Amino acid sequence: MSSEDVPTINRYHHRWSSLPDDIIFEIISRVGLPRKVVITVSASNFTIEQTVAPNYNIYELWTTLDNLFTVFIPPFIDTFSFNLHTDHYDEPRCWPIIDAWARRLSACNIQHFRAYKAFRYRPHEHVYPLSIFRMHSLISLDLSLCSRIASWAPYSIILPNLKKLRLRYVNYECLRQLLSCCPSLEDLSSSINESMKHLVSLTSKKLKRLCIILKGFSIVDVVIDTPILEELIIYWYPIVSVRTFDSISKVRSLELHGSWARLECNPRNTITYPNLTDLKLVTCSPELFKAIGLMLDCPKLEVFVIYMDTTDSIKKMVWDQEAVFGPVEHVKHINLYMNTIVDIFSENIVNIVTLLLRSAKVLEKLTLFGYGPLKNQRYLAIPQFHQTLAECVEATSRCQLELLGAYKWPTEVAHFSEGQSYLTLN
Repeated sequence: MSSEDVPTINRYHHRWSSLPDDIIFEIISRVGLPRKVVITVSASNFTIEQTVAPNYNIYELWTTLDNLFTVFIPPFIDTFSFNLHTDHYDEPRCWPIIDAWARRLSACNIQHFRAYKAFRYRPHEHVYPLSIFRMHSLISLDLSLCSRIASWAPYSIILPNLKKLRLRYVNYECLRQLLSCCPSLEDLSSSINESMKHLVSLTSKKLKRLCIILKGFSIVDVVIDTPILEELIIYWYPIVSVRTFDSISKVRSLELHGSWARLECNPRNTITYPNLTDLKLVTCSPELFKAIGLMLDCPKLEVFVIYMDTTDSIKKMVWDQEAVFGPVEHVKHINLYMNTIVDIFSENIVNIVTLLLRSAKVLEKLTLFGYGPLKNQRYLAIPQFHQTLAECVEATSRCQLELLGAYKWPTEVAHFSEGQSYLTLN
């Protein structure tokens, strides 16, 4: 093929994506695709979606999809994604076809590749086509399962420009392998399902955002070596180590999940988080809540958020009447989100509010939001609950308490303490 032929080929491919939608729809509708299969074609995007269990010949579907890909793929496509029901990936023809797609997309300098639900029910037998990890132009990669990349040599993975990586159900060694081959990675979301490792250690020099789910009762220690990390979202199952808190002390935003998490040992020293401005606790265990309250010093914290949806945890949140929740000492805005499956008008909620008001010395606003349907029998508790909250607010020198969602009752504004502290019910 001569060089002068290339523009002609490019123009030929571009004609398909430039056609009106109704004409492309008419063409695709005549190729015999099953119902519920959605194909999206544009100058920069190619998407395949079919999430319902197939009741047709899967071999024929993959053949048809391969033909469509060959015809419609634009020369300068930057995003390719497919989201198919898991049954589709048991077809032997599936992975060679995806491998061929990846090789062609690599030649087109693809930037974004997404494969949702792309795994078999027998994950130990599944290995993604190697070509997916050789698309050197990739900026973002989103995969469902990646359990056996660790068996490949490091030289087989070439992702020098990858900045965003999302993996589900990943093997720990596989993740370490990928991190070592992604020198430009800035954003990582992954769930580690590890039944053998006691220590999980993640290292990345350029990572700025990390969302990690740790599953495995053998894990007792986590070290995150990411010197410029700004945002961390972490799910703990089941143990949290003090060393983990120390290794992530430079973050600006921290979100902690740990319904059953327990601390490896009792905290002895305060850990300062000099850059932290946003802290969110989501259904944290009472032990983790207490540990955070005792350990963390957050001089720049601006917003503190709690999501709670378990009654047992709420009952044990306040460990004594004189307790102080250290991280909120300098905070000005606190949000509490309570699921209505718990008794949101209980004394336990008042105790948490009291703890936070006692701890936040410069607090300007505390918002309580009750989400979910509210049962009628709980209305009887509301007037007494509001009165108790008003008394808590009066004890502070300057604070606005805002009640939203299921907490709204009645719709009025009441002022207390000579107009400095006030309770907003709207």
